[in-house]
Amino acid sequence: MQPDMTEQTRRGRPPKSEGRARTSRDELLSMERKRRDDLDVLGRRLGVDPKILDLQNFRYRWINDDGVSRLFQMTENRDWHIVRKNGDIIADKDSDLGDAVSTVTGVLPNGQQQRTYLACKPRKWFDEDQKRKQDDLDEQLANLTRGLDRAGGEQADYIPHGGINLT
Repeated sequence: MQPDMTEQTRRGRPPKSEGRARTSRDELLSMERKRRDDLDVLGRRLGVDPKILDLQNFRYRWINDDGVSRLFQMTENRDWHIVRKNGDIIADKDSDLGDAVSTVTGVLPNGQQQRTYLACKPRKWFDEDQKRKQDDLDEQLANLTRGLDRAGGEQADYIPHGGINLT
């Protein structure tokens, strides 16, 4: 004999005959959205509140912490500084990164989370570094048009009398 279902608690979804709680159109329209379009965030996946950025005086980039040396190399050898959540920078290499602007961007080979940190460099230094890179590229291009290799040495390839035209 089967037990009476009215006395026992039902499992699963309620039958259609009992109906479901419905939201009227007016209630739906009066609800507040969960996604806010009025928040200022630069970027999408690696978004940053622009209130903490000083774009006039600094250049910003994200640096992956590979758990070995990448973060150390970029902060100690290349003049990048980690940015705190209040907009200040972490200048001391031994400082705790707990309040740094960061996000999880992957998994390291050892299974730990890979974090990516927001870093800044004074615009003057950044522009000097970019100029130095561009000067190196211009020199390589000039060597190529003269028929020289990357280091400026002679190539054994055929070179036309007027040099190589890349345009």
